[in-house]
Amino acid sequence: MSIIRKGALTEIVYERITQMLYDGLFPPGTPMTRKELAEKLSVSPTPVGEALARLVGEGIVEQTEKSIYQVKEFSHKNLESLYAMRAGLEGIAVRLCTENAADIVIDEICSSFDGLLEKSAADLDIHAYMNADQRFHRKIVRFCDNPYIINYNKSYEFMLRSYQKGLLRRPEETIEEHRSIIVAIKFRDGVAAQQKMTEHHLATCRVIRRMMSEEDGKTGS
Repeated sequence: MSIIRKGALTEIVYERITQMLYDGLFPPGTPMTRKELAEKLSVSPTPVGEALARLVGEGIVEQTEKSIYQVKEFSHKNLESLYAMRAGLEGIAVRLCTENAADIVIDEICSSFDGLLEKSAADLDIHAYMNADQRFHRKIVRFCDNPYIINYNKSYEFMLRSYQKGLLRRPEETIEEHRSIIVAIKFRDGVAAQQKMTEHHLATCRVIRRMMSEEDGKTGS
């Protein structure tokens, strides 16, 4: 039986907990313990504690008691700032991918929505579409071949933070945007891919600002 090094096991546990957070298994405010997560992942509490400490350091999770943690809730203002940052970073990342990545990488990025973009928005499964959305954007960052962008996401998990409240815009608002970005990538048009990705995220910023305005109106009424 192979032995997994301590550091490697912690990284595996970190990735699995991160995926659980992407999947919304622990909504903000839901308590989670090292023991509970260790049982779910069939590992000892030690690598779980190390992974949680890393997530605390990244500002994703907060420790409320000695062994109890919860996902930190981000305000709409936080999310607006995250999507504005994504507009810039992912705009550059998708341009780098489009202009420089190997054909096999381009195919992998463009396959993220396989079987979904051919459907009408009304026929889409929301959960499946959100998973595809996450895959698509995470692949762009992973394959941009820019260590600063990649490490910035690893250090701050801005992708994970921005999905905390799920999809902020419905598929009928974003499906055509995703189609147009993928077309630009397939045709190796880096300028168009960058412009379309930037506008894609800035459109979400506008939606978030509208949400904040509506919340302010209700508070003031």
